[in-house]
Amino acid sequence: MASLGEFGAALAADDADPDTFTFFGVELRARRNVGVIPIMRFADALDTATNDWEGMAAQRRLLKDLIVTEDFPQFESLALEHAANSDTILALSRALISGASGRPTGPPSDSAGGPSETTASSPLRIPPGFEDMASVDDLINQRVSSG
Repeated sequence: MASLGEFGAALAADDADPDTFTFFGVELRARRNVGVIPIMRFADALDTATNDWEGMAAQRRLLKDLIVTEDFPQFESLALEHAANSDTILALSRALISGASGRPTGPPSDSAGGPSETTASSPLRIPPGFEDMASVDDLINQRVSSG
């Protein structure tokens, strides 16, 4: 039997210093090392969802994967308390996916200095072989326009 190689090189422990985001005035933490599987599961669920309920359930599972576990109950409480709408949750999902994957999921910043330049020293978070993967925006927009 031949060996096909060794896979799964260890990632740096970025979750020790998580990204943060503000949700209805409260700072919460986002996981940085989620890998590509949660995003692939979300894309698969969007592709196979037969109704909006299944898509919303898939989005909740994705958010559970992207938000630090201890912060998720507070996130849900805030969303309920402030009646967060789908636009707010979708914008947050896009930002969290962008942070977790190191890929922008929306238009570049319109700040005075323009978008930040990526340098050779920037940490690469896109797994090898997934550089040409469809953007999350494309997948979500495809689902919205077909549903």
